[in-house]
Amino acid sequence: MKQSRIELLKQIYAYDQAEGGPLTIPLESEETGEYLPNVKELEGDIEYLEREGYIVQPLNICMAYIVALTEKGEDFLENNCAKPVHQVSTFDFSGATINNSVIAHEATSNTINCHAEDALAEIQALVAQKPVEDQTLLKELLDELRVMQHSNQPIEKGKLSRFYEVMKKSSDLLLPLAKFFVEILF
Repeated sequence: MKQSRIELLKQIYAYDQAEGGPLTIPLESEETGEYLPNVKELEGDIEYLEREGYIVQPLNICMAYIVALTEKGEDFLENNCAKPVHQVSTFDFSGATINNSVIAHEATSNTINCHAEDALAEIQALVAQKPVEDQTLLKELLDELRVMQHSNQPIEKGKLSRFYEVMKKSSDLLLPLAKFFVEILF
């Protein structure tokens, strides 16, 4: 199918999703009153798409096309034009020990090893790269983490809440923190 026809189908679909209903395509410019430069191609595309059952014209009016997709048109867009969204997430779990869990496609081993000391060192290295105004609070967080690691006591509810704002600005610390907590809690 010609690219102009595919683009027209996409335009009709997008309008239907946004506004809900058939798309009106005027044949002349509203500013100048002149015919659109590609009116012949547009007429040919609409004629072809309607003849093949991809679109319908629910209403015929002078100087405009009113077009809507048929089920065949929607199926065509879904099957031929939709780019599959394939997101790959990568996590570095160096440190955590996870047993008897499937964590990857075609995993051959169900064990991953991780050590909290590595995570703490990684957090410390990242804290050193942060702006000076954030480092004070982040160093306090590091002190709290060391106490948690060596005390083997339950963590008090809300103990780390004062670090919330600085952590929002430091998303690169989240994975090392998660590794740290996995190690000391499990």
